[in-house]
Amino acid sequence: MNYLVILSLALLLEICPNPYGSDDAEYLKVYCPDLCTLKDDRSELKIDKGFYTVTKNISAFMSKFEPLGNLIEFPRNFSLSNTGEEICITSETESDCFYYGKDIKLLDDGLIYFRHFNEWDFRYEDWSNFSCRSEHIKGRLIVTPADYKANGFRIASYNFFADFEPQELFVDAKAGIRCGVDANHLSGSYRHFHYKFGVKGDRVIITTENWVFSKKGYIVEFESSSFANALNELLEHDKRFLSQNKSCSGEAVSKSLGKGKSIDFEANTTLLILPDCNPVLDFISSANKRLYIIAPYMGFEWFNDQGLLSALRKAKENGAKIKIVLSEEYSGEEANILQSEGFEVKKINNLHGKAIIADDRVLITSANMNMFGLKLNREIGIIIDSPEVAELIIEDLKGKRSDAFGTLIPILIFVFILYLVWRYGS
Repeated sequence: MNYLVILSLALLLEICPNPYGSDDAEYLKVYCPDLCTLKDDRSELKIDKGFYTVTKNISAFMSKFEPLGNLIEFPRNFSLSNTGEEICITSETESDCFYYGKDIKLLDDGLIYFRHFNEWDFRYEDWSNFSCRSEHIKGRLIVTPADYKANGFRIASYNFFADFEPQELFVDAKAGIRCGVDANHLSGSYRHFHYKFGVKGDRVIITTENWVFSKKGYIVEFESSSFANALNELLEHDKRFLSQNKSCSGEAVSKSLGKGKSIDFEANTTLLILPDCNPVLDFISSANKRLYIIAPYMGFEWFNDQGLLSALRKAKENGAKIKIVLSEEYSGEEANILQSEGFEVKKINNLHGKAIIADDRVLITSANMNMFGLKLNREIGIIIDSPEVAELIIEDLKGKRSDAFGTLIPILIFVFILYLVWRYGS
């Protein structure tokens, strides 16, 4: 992390109050522009000008982490509470405080709170640090339902009941797989391993679906050695979360679904590996003209005041016309919340895909629009800068009606046919 960027904004830079294993490795990273006083609820420490890492035990810290600047130990009565507390640092001209457990409403083993420009964010100490990658590519977007198989690919999926054979399979240990297929079961500090992609050589597939494409969703296929390498590195990294789960829970699902709608594109794209590289909320709030969010459901609970609802409000302030498309089956109270905010809400049946259109850019992602998908899960996404792709998705949505309306039409047609038979049948 480049702390030089934020020196004008903060003195407290990073806090780890409850590392995995022993609390002896707990630490703070700070910057002092001059003589500073570091305080918690019980004690204080005087620090000279410079960067410092302050820890309970230097040996324990060095066995797990990398220091920033000078490495010193806490005074005897100074320790970081695992249940949350306020930490303050004061210089001759500035003061900076952070109350973990309140400013960010999450307390857990292994959490590292860190400064992201003028805001606080967090990660777990065993999370990865993959960056976004951008590239101009040629590819295809497919709107499902559709027949689609990825034989011989390295596949990542939340669960897997598809009727094709992966070259290697990664699934969440808490989810199901079909019997007869080998899988790497993953479990760890990510709440769910929810990503959905495939890699074979330079060929890449990013999808919103768990490889059975019977619901409304999206597939992006293309070739890119850079993106393929990044995703292979991701899978190799995530092998550290291997679980012993070896159970299976069903048979392969095989359906005839047709080709689905599709469009070829050539565009600038950005690969997202969440939560490491996660501009989703910024992507939403960047919309100036139009914003579509397509998701089965939404959740507005967040770790501070800067979550999904805040991003939607910023887009509205920008002047964007906002439309939210939710699932008829799964959405609930959030639709009422969105409507009370003045957003247009439409419900359709058989929706599983997650997509966001901000002006002429499209984000296709595995992430659900809630605190798990947008922060705590391992997810995947791709931003496609293409008005043509955006228009295909919008036009497809215009053809989808709600479950109640879609059911009513065939009933009316059937009643009309019965009337004709009765009226003219004789």
